[in-house]
Amino acid sequence: FDAKMADLFDNLLFVGSLCTDYRNPLMWAHYANSHTGFCLEYDLTSLISDCAKNCEDIRQCVALMMSVAIAPVIYSKGRFDASSSFTSMLMNIVLESATNKQVGYYYADMLLPIKALLTKSDEWEYEAEWRMYRPFHSLDSLHQCIAKIKPTAVYRGIKMSIEDKKTIADIAKDKKIPCYQMVPQYFSSTYEIKPVDASLFDNQ
Repeated sequence: FDAKMADLFDNLLFVGSLCTDYRNPLMWAHYANSHTGFCLEYDLTSLISDCAKNCEDIRQCVALMMSVAIAPVIYSKGRFDASSSFTSMLMNIVLESATNKQVGYYYADMLLPIKALLTKSDEWEYEAEWRMYRPFHSLDSLHQCIAKIKPTAVYRGIKMSIEDKKTIADIAKDKKIPCYQMVPQYFSSTYEIKPVDASLFDNQ
């Protein structure tokens, strides 16, 4: 397990996926088990800040020079092709191993890791997904914190069970987080769903 392999492992990332629209019916169907789950809302503006590290070579930065990297997903009809860049990286590793000399990286595309991480089939464009991520330096756990930030609201699904509704309401109250119940707008000409203060339902 040499230094080159260590560098590759250092560039592995923890990723958190987010959506910009909590009313999206497809998101409720796919990720909240047909409205039986819930949605957490975050205000990420406090996380958008410059990285405090003074890197000597920012060309190896995969965090967009941010303290916590946040970026929108790039939706594309074609798969992102990183083969040429990875080929040059592998050639560099082989050359340095064979000569025992520091050759230095060749950057065919400085944004290669970011493009590979953010590119997704355009069939998923309805998700309006953003990804926040950070490199990790330990293989001890598959689940680690990307950023510590408190939810600004929680939205309960239309078909959530009574027991789960109470559990979510109790947690939200304990943590002082606003809790809303999603309600279909039956008198609207669209399939709109609207958040309503959950206490109006729970106190009945």
